Amino acid sequence: MRSVVSMVSGLVLALAALVLVPAPALAAGTVTVSVVGQGSVSGEGISCTQSGGPDCSESYADTTYQECDPERKPPCWDVNEAPLVSFVAGPDSNGFVFDGWTGCESVSDRTCSLTVHESGSVQARFRDAQFPTVAAPSPSSGVHRGTITLATTASDNAAVT
Repeated sequence: MRSVVSMVSGLVLALAALVLVPAPALAAGTVTVSVVGQGSVSGEGISCTQSGGPDCSESYADTTYQECDPERKPPCWDVNEAPLVSFVAGPDSNGFVFDGWTGCESVSDRTCSLTVHESGSVQARFRDAQFPTVAAPSPSSGVHRGTITLATTASDNAAVT
C-alpha cells in the first residue's frame, strides 16, 4: 500500500511540475533585407537601399502576454507570440521597376510579410526596364575614302559597358 501511495505522490508531483513550468519562448531573431537593383525597402526598423547601410537589419523580439481562466489551475499563463513583420518595396525610379521578393511567407503587391521564428533574410529585386540609347555614329552617311574612324556615344540609367 505504501508503494502505491509513493507512486501516486510522485506522479502528482511530476504532473504539477509539468503544469507549472512555463512553455519555452518562441525564437525571434534578426531579419536582414537586401535590395538588388536601384530601389528601396522600408519597414519596422528598416530603411534600406541598394547601397545597403546600417538600417538593413533589425532584431525582433517575441511578444509575451498573459491569458487567464479562473476555472483552470493555475488560472493565468504566459503566451509567447513570434513577431509578424512587413516590408514595403519603394517606388519605381530611374528606369528601375519592382520585380519581386524572395524569402517572404506571403507577398501582396509590394508588401512582404513574415513571422520571425529565427534569423533570416529577405530580398527585394528591382530590374532595369529602361533601354539604353545610342547616338547615330559619325561621320554621317555618304561616301568616304581612306581610314574612317567611327564614333558614337551610349547612355543608360545604369552603367554602360
